[in-house]
Amino acid sequence: MVDFEWYRSFCTIYKHNSVSEAAKARIMTQPAMSQHLASLEAEVGEALFIRTSRKIIPTERGKELYSQLAPLIESLEETTMNFKSASLPTLTSIKIGTPHEFYTEKVLPQLHKYTISVISNFGTADQLLELLKEDKADLIVTSKRFRHQALSI
Repeated sequence: MVDFEWYRSFCTIYKHNSVSEAAKARIMTQPAMSQHLASLEAEVGEALFIRTSRKIIPTERGKELYSQLAPLIESLEETTMNFKSASLPTLTSIKIGTPHEFYTEKVLPQLHKYTISVISNFGTADQLLELLKEDKADLIVTSKRFRHQALSI
C-alpha cells in the first residue's frame, strides 16, 4: 500500500532535482527521503528518476506521475491551509518594503500598537519598486523619487 508521504517526497525530489535538497526542504534526513523514493519506485514497478553524479533526472514515467500528482497534492495542501486559516482569528496583513535601517528605526517601534500581520521586505529602492510592481508589496518607503504614472507619490 502506498504511503501518501512517498508522493509528497517524490514531488519534492522532482522539484529540486536532488534527494538531499528535497530532504532539506521537507526537514527530513537524506536516507529517509531516499527510502520514500525507493518504496514508491518498488510500488510503481519501475525507476522514476535517472541518477547522475550531481542531480537526478525524471524518467518519462516519473514526468507522467508528477504531472498527475502535483495538482492533487497542491490542492490538498491548499485545502488544509484554508481550513487551518479559517479557524484562526483573522489579522489584517500588510506587505511593506523599506530599507532595513528605516524599518528598524521607524516602523518596528510602532508595530506593537497595531493588531496586524506584517510581511517585511528589505532592499534597495529599485528592488523594492520591483516588489511593488509584482504585487509582492502593498507599500514601499524609499528615499528615491520614482516617476511612474501608476505610482502615487
